[in-house]
Amino acid sequence: MLFNVGSLSGIGTISADGGNGPSGLDGNGASGGGGRVAGYVWDQMTLPAEQITAVGGTGGIGPGQDGSV
Repeated sequence: MLFNVGSLSGIGTISADGGNGPSGLDGNGASGGGGRVAGYVWDQMTLPAEQITAVGGTGGIGPGQDGSV
């Protein structure tokens, strides 16, 4: 995900998180990896950086790898 903006504000989140793998006895699949978030803010950013994530999913036969922010 790429965004190129003058300002970035608010109380929400920006996420490219991976999906969780299946659970239970048939949990043969693995979790999805996190994606990539790149942002260019050329004026003002008041959205907390902690609100931007790209974490890997959990569950299944193994966790997904984290992506990059």
